[in-house]
Amino acid sequence: MVDAEISFSPVDMPLPAHDRRLAPLTGLGFAALASIGLWGLLALGVSQLF
Repeated sequence: MVDAEISFSPVDMPLPAHDRRLAPLTGLGFAALASIGLWGLLALGVSQLF
């Protein structure tokens, strides 16, 4: 049997300078699309009531 040591401490991985803002902006874009979609579904549901 092999015993392996696994470290659960967080590791900071430096990103290259040109990709540093890509992940937060991508997440913000996905959040905006999800918000627009949910508002659209709400508007569609309300319009079906009247």
